[in-house]
Amino acid sequence: MLISELQIINFRNIAFLRAAFAPGLNLIHGPNAQGKTNVLEAISLLVTGRSFRTTMDREMIPWVRDTYEATLVRARVEKRSGEERFMLTFNQSEKHVTINGNPIGRLGELVGRINAVLFTPSDLQIVRGGPAFRRRFLDVELSQISRRYLFCLQRYDLALRQRNALLKMHQSRPNLRQELFPWDAQLAEHGAELIHARQRMVAQLSQLSASAYNRISGGSEGMKITYQSQTQPGDDDDIGTIRAKLEQALAKTQAEDIRRGATSAGPHRDDFTFLLSGRDARDYGSQGQQRSCVLAMRLAELKIMEDATGECPLLLLDDLMSELDESRKRAFMECLDRRIQIFLTATERELVVSHVKPDMIFHMDDGTLREDLIAS
Repeated sequence: MLISELQIINFRNIAFLRAAFAPGLNLIHGPNAQGKTNVLEAISLLVTGRSFRTTMDREMIPWVRDTYEATLVRARVEKRSGEERFMLTFNQSEKHVTINGNPIGRLGELVGRINAVLFTPSDLQIVRGGPAFRRRFLDVELSQISRRYLFCLQRYDLALRQRNALLKMHQSRPNLRQELFPWDAQLAEHGAELIHARQRMVAQLSQLSASAYNRISGGSEGMKITYQSQTQPGDDDDIGTIRAKLEQALAKTQAEDIRRGATSAGPHRDDFTFLLSGRDARDYGSQGQQRSCVLAMRLAELKIMEDATGECPLLLLDDLMSELDESRKRAFMECLDRRIQIFLTATERELVVSHVKPDMIFHMDDGTLREDLIAS
């Protein structure tokens, strides 16, 4: 899978951009605040329909709006099955997506049509931040490769919102326990599938990340990822067994949930942990070790996604080179699979070309992208 051509109009500081990219490593360099990350953000919009930087579309439209009508992101994507054309447009009030000229009704229909793995400096929060960062990572990854997971996630979130709304009104609803029953059943049904998929994903990530971490870090310590759930699913538990455990957990916490007005058991409370030589990387890992954990996991994600879809995903790397010391830069670049189309941003060209030769080099200046010549 690769983007052969990208067009961006009226997106943040980019008034107009049209570029063709190489199948391998595409370097976009230039000083800070020139629009490099905006290019990656625009590409990622075609992956999920949403920005990785903001939840508000209006923040992505140009500051100067005298003649503004709409923002457009369009791409030609080459797959094994042939070329597909994607277009996303939005303004301050609406958003539309078309695939091969056909409009889609919901953004969920876009997920999984273009697969990508994204690294940004804020990814350090996957290790250092709260559980919500790690749950979001799993949800984005699994939704790209499994439409069933995305469906269960949407249904679970809907049931959770409805159950919590009921819990908040408990004082005026004498039959609350009976009214909770259908929502508990939905939470158990869809939540069991989420937990089962996440647990399997974490097991795969742990296995594949271990060797990648060893290469990036120089083999100084072993890395492992473990899934944590209140339902305590066993490694061999099937969906039915997990569902029964989740039903028991919801029944056990019901009185406390009514008192608090919120649901305290379920995959929306689950987490996973990075361990380095058996110790929690969040508490005991250095920043370099924590960042290496995330990079190793991103490399593992590439392999899992390719195995699941039969396509090499895109790899979007934002400001990677400024986040690593020299030895980790060199080791990570050696790990990159050049079969994958890679978009890498950097403040200075030399930060990258001193370690690897890109297939194409672009310079970004005040929202304008131009191709650089590659020295032989």
